[in-house]
Amino acid sequence: MLMYFFQMFPEIAMIFFALMHVWKKEQKYAHILAMSVLLVFLGVLLKKLMSYTNLSDYILRRPVGAFGCNGDSQASCENEVAMPSIHSMLAGYYTVKFNSWLFIFIALSRLGKKENPFFYHSKSGCHTVPQITVGFCIGSFLAKVI
Repeated sequence: MLMYFFQMFPEIAMIFFALMHVWKKEQKYAHILAMSVLLVFLGVLLKKLMSYTNLSDYILRRPVGAFGCNGDSQASCENEVAMPSIHSMLAGYYTVKFNSWLFIFIALSRLGKKENPFFYHSKSGCHTVPQITVGFCIGSFLAKVI
């Protein structure tokens, strides 16, 4: 159940910030929601651009054995481009905006059992350490400048 929360984190976060904006009528929640949508779009765009590079599979693609990384899909996804991790982009952004390192757990949950034996998406994971690191840095940077 906990891993399902981590998997659905982008969607849950956007719904949460939309509801907070409607409920509290505070502009900051609308800004965070807009930035969340922008980060997802930017992540998809960057993945498309990265597909044209000659980086190693460890940096560019999902780990060997990656499975079920796209929502409820229960299929192999090890050939997909996974640089950068969108979950980690959002985690980096929220870490800076809310000054809370708790969001690092969202990023780390995308690793496999070997890299993170405490809580992991699956045995192989959906991302490698470079993909998570780059995603987290992009989100953190954008939180500082926008």
